[in-house]
Amino acid sequence: HFDNHRLAGLVHRTKGDIYGTECLFQNALEEYKMAEEEFVKAKLDHHTIHSMYCIGLTLGNLRAFDAAIEYLSKAESKSLELDYFGNIYVIQIELCYNYIQNYNFDKCEEVFSRIDLSDNLGYSNCDYYCIGAILAAYKQDFDKAFSLIETAKLEPVVYSNQLNYTEYVVAHLQGKSDIALSKYELMIENQDKTTINAL
Repeated sequence: HFDNHRLAGLVHRTKGDIYGTECLFQNALEEYKMAEEEFVKAKLDHHTIHSMYCIGLTLGNLRAFDAAIEYLSKAESKSLELDYFGNIYVIQIELCYNYIQNYNFDKCEEVFSRIDLSDNLGYSNCDYYCIGAILAAYKQDFDKAFSLIETAKLEPVVYSNQLNYTEYVVAHLQGKSDIALSKYELMIENQDKTTINAL
């Protein structure tokens, strides 16, 4: 028990991070929700927004995409309302990915159009180019899609899982089932390795 709401929130969020790293997403979700409650009590908006982002990210990992979109949308709105841009880039990136998972490419494009790379504080732009590639493929502009995938590969930090996922979606939208299947198998293989490493 903690009398200090800020300290309690930090403890719960740290526990959520640990559970998330171990792929125990339901446990992580519970901790992040308790963290959010504590930060609201402490009236710490930036910590509250970050916890909302963590909840949305975890809901996405649990494939609860509608709930993830709801949380991430609230986190984005609160960030914009308070002119707090510390998390806005990653919030919008995750919001885009969840819309893609729901096959709602139009809503994804709405969010994508709001992303300002100058708000990206210390993260790779790999996700940005991957999402751009998927949106280009959705519009049947496959030359642009492949160009953006190559741009993503040139980033100082490359997220292999996101690249495999992007190439899977682009191949699927292009109707190239053999390539899509090979990328899907790579995604499963990588996920299996992540799960085994977490055990």
